[in-house]
Formats: sequence, C-alpha cells, structure tokens
Amino acid sequence: MIQDNLNCCGYYNSFHQITATKRCFTRSPLPGCKGPLWQFERGHLNLAWMAIFSLVPLHVANIFVSLLCANHVTPRFGTGFVPPLYRLTTMDVKWEAERLVDQDLALSYFDELYEGPESPLCGDDEGEKMEE
Repeated sequence: MIQDNLNCCGYYNSFHQITATKRCFTRSPLPGCKGPLWQFERGHLNLAWMAIFSLVPLHVANIFVSLLCANHVTPRFGTGFVPPLYRLTTMDVKWEAERLVDQDLALSYFDELYEGPESPLCGDDEGEKMEE
C-alpha cells in the first residue's frame, strides 16, 4: 500500500524488503521508498508540530487570565495569614494528644487480651475437654 501510494519499491531499492505487487517486483525500475517516505513523514510531522506548539501561547495566556479571574490573588496573598477557624490552640493539641494516648492504650489492652496461648480464640480448650 505504501509502495503504491508513494510510487516506489522496497526500502533502499527494489532488492531490499519489497512487497511484490504488479508494479513492484525484484528487478523493478522504481526507486526505493526511503526518500519519499522520509519526505512524507517529515512534512506531516512538521505540520503536526506547528499545529500543536502554536497553541502553547494561547494556553499560557488562558492560565494567566484564569488566575487573575479566580480572585484569590489579593494583597494578603502569600503573607501566611491563617484564618481563625483553622488555627490550633494549645487546648486542641492537648485534646488530640490525650485521644491518641487513650486509643493506643485501648489497642494494647486488646492485643494482650486476645493474644497468647491462654486466649479464648486459640481453641485448645476443646481438645482438653474431649480427653477428660
């Protein structure tokens, strides 16, 4: 199909990797497809490159305008000002520390309760009862 569309035969010449057709055979006078294929690829890739990268300035302008329209760039922007709703007090930190300590103690108690050979979950008691 490529050989027919580009009017060529083989890659370098008609002896190199041809696909036999009515016009393309081993001793065909047609030129190789390397040159026409390279020109075709270069032309189409150049067109695609220009189309894609010509849109980059438009995208950059769009990002800039959207930042300006978002209205989050104010005189206080970047000054590190934290709204009162999000500020932590010493009472908040103390409450969280106590909650974590209580949670850790509860987990360690649970682990001690349900681990070990005397655990009610091990199932060894049934075997001893059957022997008696």
